[in-house]
Amino acid sequence: MMLSERLRAAEKAMLSRYPDKDEFEVERSIQSFKGMTPEQLRKHFEQQARERGINLSSSLSKGKKPESA
Repeated sequence: MMLSERLRAAEKAMLSRYPDKDEFEVERSIQSFKGMTPEQLRKHFEQQARERGINLSSSLSKGKKPESA
């Protein structure tokens, strides 16, 4: 079996294991943020970024949209 065939078989097996996992994760995420105000969402986002060591630009913390690269 060639490498490309093995990769396709592994991908197929991985995707067939949990066919609705992505849908479940999205639904769970949406439910966890349901009812939050935009300010609460922003604070939550900034807190999670700090915990992960992500440096947000000052424009994001002031509520401005980031520039397209």
